[in-house]
Amino acid sequence: TVNCNSGVRKDTGEYHVVVENKHGSDSADISVVVLGPPSRPGGPLVAKDVTKDGAVLTWNPPADDGGNDLKGYRVEKFDLEKGKWEKVAEVQGNKCKVPKLQE
Repeated sequence: TVNCNSGVRKDTGEYHVVVENKHGSDSADISVVVLGPPSRPGGPLVAKDVTKDGAVLTWNPPADDGGNDLKGYRVEKFDLEKGKWEKVAEVQGNKCKVPKLQE
């Protein structure tokens, strides 16, 4: 068993490992995938069909998916009166209809 507690995403790749003792040596090629959180969604964030009733937002996927398929995106909007972010939707793709905007 080989443990590496300081691996980062950029360490993902192919490795050649050699083990050796007084009786000889052996080697193996191994594939290593370091998993982590995805990077932030890519820009630009584009708003289309903007009205007081809503807007359609689109964006690009993150440059790095963290080594796993993305489960989806959580889209939020900032409520000025409440002073906090509120959930709009959870979507699978990179497009979301945001309802009930204020003028």
